[in-house]
Amino acid sequence: MMWWIKTILTLGLLFLSILAIIYYMPDNYQFCPYNYGPQGISDLYSSFHNTTSSVTLLIIVGKNIENFSWILNYVSNGNTLIIAGNYTLVNSLLSSLGVKMILEADVITCYQYYINGEFTLINFSGITLVFPFPHAIVGGIPIVKTSKGQSLVSYLSIGKGRIILFSTPYIFINKYYKTFNNSEFIHELIGKQNLRLLLTQGFTSLGKSKEALSEFLNSLTSLRLDELFTCYMRCY
Repeated sequence: MMWWIKTILTLGLLFLSILAIIYYMPDNYQFCPYNYGPQGISDLYSSFHNTTSSVTLLIIVGKNIENFSWILNYVSNGNTLIIAGNYTLVNSLLSSLGVKMILEADVITCYQYYINGEFTLINFSGITLVFPFPHAIVGGIPIVKTSKGQSLVSYLSIGKGRIILFSTPYIFINKYYKTFNNSEFIHELIGKQNLRLLLTQGFTSLGKSKEALSEFLNSLTSLRLDELFTCYMRCY
């Protein structure tokens, strides 16, 4: 009965089962691309191909970016850098770069119309946007503003490119990413399917394992697992 084929197929299926368990194991770390709960960014991550791109989203949480020497060259050469994060860390980075934009310390409490203490609803070009815990942006050219003129998204042109600053990083987490028209706005702002995602807190160990596993599984797309399973069953 070709016992060695059965052994290989059994081990192969066992290996794939272990990989599947790791891949679908939840990661509850905030802003983790493999956290499928409300605090993760799996919806954003799955909406774009995380690869080298002319658009980079830099989310600064936990710690600041250690090497920022590439940023001005990247933007000046015609690329777009979107920045969001902890306001003190973001302000420190922008100051180091000499970029004339900052986030105010206080969270905006003057809403266009009030829902609750968590977020602000804004009418923008016929759509509704949700900005949770936003800090007003000082400097730059406003893209989205409150009725009192406080900027929630602004940009500055640098060379051939631009830096776009968001007033809050929470607009990208699962809880708010698909709320009202947020994802539509983000997609329109990015304007393409490729997005390079940078997290200053890095991936968790589980997240790194999932990232490596995702790349491995993508390399197996040409493998017909249904035929492998059929072959396995015929050997018994």
